[in-house]
Amino acid sequence: MSRLKKGNTVTGIVKGGTLILLVFCLFTGIASVTASSSFISVIKEMFGGSSGNLITGRLTSGTTGLSITVTNLPPNVTDVPEVPEQSITESGATAVILYFTASDVDGVSNLNDSSATINLTTTDDSTVILNDTCEVVADLDSTSANYTCTLYFQYFDVSGNWTIEPSIKDNSGAMASNNSVNVSLAPTLAIQITPSSLSFASIAPGADNATATDDPILVNNTGNQNVTSGNVQVQAFSLIGGDDATKNIPAANFTVGNVTGGENSECVATAMVNGTATAIPSTFVPRGNNSVGVNPENGIEELYVCLVDAPTVDDLPSQTYSATGASAWVVSVS
Repeated sequence: MSRLKKGNTVTGIVKGGTLILLVFCLFTGIASVTASSSFISVIKEMFGGSSGNLITGRLTSGTTGLSITVTNLPPNVTDVPEVPEQSITESGATAVILYFTASDVDGVSNLNDSSATINLTTTDDSTVILNDTCEVVADLDSTSANYTCTLYFQYFDVSGNWTIEPSIKDNSGAMASNNSVNVSLAPTLAIQITPSSLSFASIAPGADNATATDDPILVNNTGNQNVTSGNVQVQAFSLIGGDDATKNIPAANFTVGNVTGGENSECVATAMVNGTATAIPSTFVPRGNNSVGVNPENGIEELYVCLVDAPTVDDLPSQTYSATGASAWVVSVS
């Protein structure tokens, strides 16, 4: 093969030998190569396709993927109707029916109906009533539902303002407790006395320090107001003879107190005054749960009655003496 000189032109149809021809041209210093259309097409396909752009190894664009996770949104308590003032039921419970509406943007089916509760708290947070027996009433639309709850105020629950706070969870456990109302519980002063009557064993004229066989009198606080020290009073009456009403055992011969356990301790107490309500010092009956046990802290005070000095034989003939009806003794609180 003769060496081609610079400036010579090579013309030919290139099929599989394109790279060889190009390399050959580079080494021989041929300035230009004339090729057929098929040759040009091959070159374009090798170096960038029909666009004619050359492969340089440097990217000018790229792609990236995006991923966003939308978190579960908690439900909302949207409506809690006002509740009128409530009163206790003496020595019992008062049922209060409450309603509230809850919604969830993820759909009403995302509300966990069994998690609906009502929480009641006093203003100072000292007492909490939790009711977890709420029930769904009905779905209102695609995102909200109505619920009803029944709670009970006990007779010893403190009077004043209470905060009602409904709550509910969704199926993911997110909770709504974003709405509340207040309810007022009225004060009630009430007591119950047991037993309804006291008896003494047979006594001899002139006897001292005789106590009732069925002591003590139990003063049960059946309301929600505290009875503070000294605000228990006893109105005593003289005991009148059943056969001879001219004879009696004066009320002043009796004492009432709340101490027991020592020798004649029940008789070292406050003397009664006929027909007059007399305060018994150091007695108090705060509101409390009487069913827990006999204790002032549970709303129960004990009173002991003692006949300190029975009249002499001349003034105390043998008969039954009593104070009943309009002359029955009265225990009161204030």
